[in-house]
Amino acid sequence: MIVRLPGQRAETPSSQRNEGTWIALIFSLGIVGGILALISLVMPDIFGVLLVLAAFGGFVSLHYFTWGRWLIKREGEREKEKERSTPP
Repeated sequence: MIVRLPGQRAETPSSQRNEGTWIALIFSLGIVGGILALISLVMPDIFGVLLVLAAFGGFVSLHYFTWGRWLIKREGEREKEKERSTPP
């Protein structure tokens, strides 16, 4: 049994924290796929649209992973600093 003081949150495993992100990503890809399917019915030459969407997706992915890694690193540094500054 783990004893926690009021106001302390339970530690969640990293797999649980990432689960929501993966679900959102899968749903987003499904929505994009559906929209592309509808567009392809109207415009047979969809390669230009796909190129623009792929470039935009790459841009968003780059920023997501770059900022995500940086912010996770900052959070870890902040927690370590907090542990050092609080008396035992």
